[in-house]
Amino acid sequence: MLNYVKTNVISDYDVHVHTGEEYASDAHNFKDQMEKFGGCIDELQQSMERIHYYVNGIMDGFDKQKEEVVKNSGYMTKIDEEFKKIVDAVLDNKEIVDELETIISQFKI
Repeated sequence: MLNYVKTNVISDYDVHVHTGEEYASDAHNFKDQMEKFGGCIDELQQSMERIHYYVNGIMDGFDKQKEEVVKNSGYMTKIDEEFKKIVDAVLDNKEIVDELETIISQFKI
């Protein structure tokens, strides 16, 4: 019986011990890989937060630019209206000048 235990049971026990050591080593390696993966995920999250911050800054800039464009568009509309008034006044003055030239041409010196 001792011989059977010595040849079969102990060798099976050695196989189980070796298997357990391999499982422990694999588990340790897996843990190391998961910790590295977790570090990469943390870096990725920080990078995404920075991108989000920069995109929000860009969008804020666009919003401010949009407000300026709308404001300037209002100014351009006012300038266009005033320019039309000036053109109308010049045309009115031209008509008056034309009338004056006609009246003056009737006088003979």
